[in-house]
Amino acid sequence: MSTRSEIESDIESLIQRYVDEDLDEGGLAQLQEVLKHDAEARRRYREVTEQVSILRSIAEKEKVRSKPLPGVPSEKKSFTVLLPLFGVGLTVLCGLFSFHLFSGPSVGARVLEAEDASWLSTAFEVGDALKVGTQLQLASGTVEVGFESGATSRIHGPALFEIESRNSAFLHYGKALSLADEESSKGFTIRTASSTYVDQGTEFITEAGADGYSQLFVVQGAVDAKSEGFESRRLFSGSGVGFERGEVPVMIQIEQGLETPEFEFPTIPPPSSEDFASTHPISIEIDSIGRSDKKSVLSPESAGTEVLINGRAQQNHDDPSESFFFRNETTGYLLFDLGETKSINRIHTYSWHRNRSNPELTLRAVQRFTLWGARGEKPTGFPDSENPKGWKRIARADTDMFFQVDREGDRPPQQACRILPAEGDIGEFRYLLFEVLPTSDSEGFFSRHTFFSEIDIFVK
Repeated sequence: MSTRSEIESDIESLIQRYVDEDLDEGGLAQLQEVLKHDAEARRRYREVTEQVSILRSIAEKEKVRSKPLPGVPSEKKSFTVLLPLFGVGLTVLCGLFSFHLFSGPSVGARVLEAEDASWLSTAFEVGDALKVGTQLQLASGTVEVGFESGATSRIHGPALFEIESRNSAFLHYGKALSLADEESSKGFTIRTASSTYVDQGTEFITEAGADGYSQLFVVQGAVDAKSEGFESRRLFSGSGVGFERGEVPVMIQIEQGLETPEFEFPTIPPPSSEDFASTHPISIEIDSIGRSDKKSVLSPESAGTEVLINGRAQQNHDDPSESFFFRNETTGYLLFDLGETKSINRIHTYSWHRNRSNPELTLRAVQRFTLWGARGEKPTGFPDSENPKGWKRIARADTDMFFQVDREGDRPPQQACRILPAEGDIGEFRYLLFEVLPTSDSEGFFSRHTFFSEIDIFVK
């Protein structure tokens, strides 16, 4: 029976032969199997390939090429050489590893793990090198890739993920959890169709839709979020942002509060009594679809629409009399008529709920809505993604998706959402329509609606 030291020696040999491209199909299969089941082997594999990548970049930068080793055919282009770093008198010993100088695109990342992976195009295995420009089109399952910089991304299917460099990728659609906690991976970047997220030493989640919507959630550390037309924002642990690149480019900012009656959030202000909706006579119509009976569209315990625009919010975490919420198992519609067309500057929405009997239950805190706008004549009928019926989609929000809620205890009980324009105003609208969706619990039952505290509409 082999000892651990013998096993480690075999693994080292496999890894070094792999980076030298001197591993046959049998050896490659053996290495892939080892990497699937041995965490220490994966760590060593990453360490070696990172050092090889650094040495390669130095060699390419200084345009230094070595002489072949004695007995090694020149066509293998392997080298062991002492590289001078001009001007600093520093040397790097490349004899630690011999490796092949690849022609064409360089290797940007490698497949570290795969779990129940189903592919739409080229299938990749653990250990596969991913050259710059490689696209991973995952139908389902998860795949973790390790970048040459030391950063990692765990991709959740369905997804289309493209390697852009040794320290960056493009997420066309899907979800990726990225970790970049090494000095060499600082500045690790995920781009989407609507945004660029630049790591500052952190763990973060990126999601992107095929229609251009994207969002970021910072698990820990800090990330700079950028999008055309918006100022760059540095976001910290527990916060994030979404970007909607439709007819109306907007940023959707979502934050969790301190669970106080003052509605304190990191950057979003508390409910205002000075916004247009609170200071001007406007009308609010409500409707719903999803139930065949003709009962009220509101929950019997809900307050009226006036609580949405009175400039204050609930004073405790479970107060139906100060909250607006639709009847369960319906899609609710809130139509704000501002009386005339106005330039909308920003919109804030607030919610708060923690069940009095079972504090773990916070289902009615989640905000799930699509905001639509219209000017001129009021459109007839409700819009949808296929047929907007005269409405213009402004923004979408799903705070459960944003906060990565997998179970009841993960959901912040107090939440705020702020919708901002790229520049100038969101647009000119007379009518604002909130299409509000209910949320089911973790077992898929008890579809409930949000306890909305306040909706603030600011105009110029």
